[in-house]
Amino acid sequence: MDKYKTFFRLVFSLTFILLFSSCSNNSEPFAEDEKNSQVRFPKITAQLDWVAEPEHGGFYQAEALGYFTEEGLEVEIIQGGANAYVHQKVASNTAQFGQSGSLSAILAISRGLPLVNVAAVFQDDPAVLMMHEENPISSFEDLDGETLMARP
Repeated sequence: MDKYKTFFRLVFSLTFILLFSSCSNNSEPFAEDEKNSQVRFPKITAQLDWVAEPEHGGFYQAEALGYFTEEGLEVEIIQGGANAYVHQKVASNTAQFGQSGSLSAILAISRGLPLVNVAAVFQDDPAVLMMHEENPISSFEDLDGETLMARP
């Protein structure tokens, strides 16, 4: 358990330090906490793509166990939903981080939104192609000329 805690702290700390040190217009982006001489980072908003689900567990676990606070981070986690507009909120700096599907993030970037992918929640994208069991399609070649439905 300790190795996961250490890894989680390291990844979040490095990510936040890199992003805020390179993106800030302020020459002094960090403030010194006079009580305990700990560097305090600016407030961070993380916009989730949907309401709380298992894949969001790392954010909530870090918050519940005080990992953000221990690292000097003030993080607000905002649940998503049908109209979360994750890409737009990050592009407009309403949120500094956002969770989104890999395909939609790549499409948003290709359309000119000033976004950068910094991490993957899953090692492999869990997107799947589903059909009814009785469907005669058994290969990609069988899809030629067929109509598919996909979320945008």
